[in-house]
Amino acid sequence: MVTPFGRLAPRVQQSGRPDLEPLSVFLGAGVVPRSTREDNHNQLGEDMAKYLVVEPGDIVFNKLRTWQGGLGASSHHGIVSPAYFVCRPQAGVSPRFLHYLLLSEPYLQELTRVSKWQPPSQFDISWEQLRQVAIAAPALATQEAIADYLDVETARIDALIEKKQRMKEVLERRSAATLDDRLSGLFRPDVPLVPLRYVLRERDQRAVGSETVLSVYREYGVILKASREDNFNKTPDDLSNYKIVRRGDVVVNKMKAWQGSLGVSSHDGIVSGDYLVCETTQADVTHEYLHHLLRSPLLIGEYGVRSTGIRPSQWRLYWNDFASIQIPIPSISEQAELAEELKSEYHLTQRLLEVVEASIDLLRERRQALITAAVTGELEIKGAAA
Repeated sequence: MVTPFGRLAPRVQQSGRPDLEPLSVFLGAGVVPRSTREDNHNQLGEDMAKYLVVEPGDIVFNKLRTWQGGLGASSHHGIVSPAYFVCRPQAGVSPRFLHYLLLSEPYLQELTRVSKWQPPSQFDISWEQLRQVAIAAPALATQEAIADYLDVETARIDALIEKKQRMKEVLERRSAATLDDRLSGLFRPDVPLVPLRYVLRERDQRAVGSETVLSVYREYGVILKASREDNFNKTPDDLSNYKIVRRGDVVVNKMKAWQGSLGVSSHDGIVSGDYLVCETTQADVTHEYLHHLLRSPLLIGEYGVRSTGIRPSQWRLYWNDFASIQIPIPSISEQAELAEELKSEYHLTQRLLEVVEASIDLLRERRQALITAAVTGELEIKGAAA
């Protein structure tokens, strides 16, 4: 039987409980307490009394991320942003089954289709569109059997993914420790310390044509924006505010410098006008050495200290603060030796990380395929009626 979602799980808008625990919706994690996520930098609203009450079993939607799977059945009693949708399944409807059904491939495609593009990287779904999504729900006993099966099987896959994620963290920590240890050895009496303004000069030259758009990633430094399929930030039609980047320039994402989003560019192109673009001014500093040094944990910590703003989501690193950071300048030969050593370490780590990431992607694909097969009846599940 096919029924509109809004009839199976009507929207509820109960508020006035600022004493309850704040919850949030995360991709891949569903509805979780905000306190359990260190990567949630969104500030809570000033008036918590306006937040919506969530009961265990409610389906919660981050309406800007629904198309990506930003939804889930809550197992917590708490409150969420009034910008979210909270829906309460009727009797005869399993919240867990709805959770899996909406995360299946056909339903994610439908949720994306009915959503409205919201620049720069989101799709906004309205309640009017969501409530009309057609839901094919079998009998309750079948729903529960499918949900029970998927609870067990997805937990197994999630455990494997978690192990792989820990492997990535170990590799990244090892690489960072090697970099930190090697660069720490430069802070010695025979190596002069100079402020960055001695080797860099800010340049603000605006785009004039159809130059190649670049982007800055914490993991990779300055790269071609088109080389990353996961970059959903929309490039504006008017690029006159973009800054020209020349090969060898240092590019800094002022908003994310404290996370390590900067590097020396290997490309000519343009970047957002909100970035810092700096050209080198001294011949006694190589681009390769500067790239590794500026992206080292030693200096990334400095960027955080020198960034200004009330909270991390508002932090900015400006030129005067960036330029005042002191860096060691060893001999050209030592710079070259160090850069080659760190380059080799970086490439080895990247190859290992790519292998681990590929295995994680396969597990996620397996998880998605399993959910889709189970809720659509393609997979025969014991206890689930045909």
